[in-house]
Amino acid sequence: MSNRQVVSLLCLFCFTLFGCAPAKQAVPTILPTITPIPGWHMLEYAGFQIWLPGSYVGGSNLNIDMVIPQLSQKDPGYAKIAQSLKQRGTPYIVFAVDTDSKPDKVTYMLVGNEKLSKPIEIGGYLDSLAKNLTAQSSLFQIIKKEVIPSDRYPTGRIVVQLNTLESGDIKQVVYAVKNGGTVWQISFTTPVEEFEGRAPVFEQIARSATLPFSSEPPNQGIQINPWVMALIGAAVVIIGLGAIVLVKQRQKVEPIQVKKTSKKKKPKK
Repeated sequence: MSNRQVVSLLCLFCFTLFGCAPAKQAVPTILPTITPIPGWHMLEYAGFQIWLPGSYVGGSNLNIDMVIPQLSQKDPGYAKIAQSLKQRGTPYIVFAVDTDSKPDKVTYMLVGNEKLSKPIEIGGYLDSLAKNLTAQSSLFQIIKKEVIPSDRYPTGRIVVQLNTLESGDIKQVVYAVKNGGTVWQISFTTPVEEFEGRAPVFEQIARSATLPFSSEPPNQGIQINPWVMALIGAAVVIIGLGAIVLVKQRQKVEPIQVKKTSKKKKPKK
């Protein structure tokens, strides 16, 4: 074998070795630890963790049957949220109901996630999510859409307002939190008149989340999973249930008042 052939073989070997080497994948980084707030408790499922105030009662799709009786002891109105999630097959990872809220208009949290089909920045994901929400229904009014600073994960939020005959004016804030190739949606739904007062607590809860890491996806087309839209859109149906039940209860309690009309006497012939 000639020297030229030896050199050619060595070059081919090096090309094969380095050309077939796997591309570098993003690896999880060490994150700042969460300092638990006194009186709060952790909700955990499949590597996902989030801290909640003591008044929040919740669980996952695996233990929802255990959570429903706990909510019923507080008020039957709270249990209707969990029952609706189960009956309608709403996709979620964990949920929680604030038992300090009004039973007919419950404040609650839903958490879902989406495996990305291509690498995307959190700002681009928010744009796609907002576009799909407004395309899904004219009921969704985007109030605010912004990327927010975080020392743990790339994070953004969308504030949505809805108005329906069944549920009245409600607001929802959806935090989109990205770790590797998965975006988690942490949504809070509450009556409009309570939103501003509750917003700081919603943000504290969202910032306390710890997310399992997944590798970045290959570069393909991005499309918001329809299950994500179903999770966010569940607010219209679920919140409306409490209002409908309350109206029916009031109709049973309050007697229907019939206005008496005076009959005119017929003139004597």
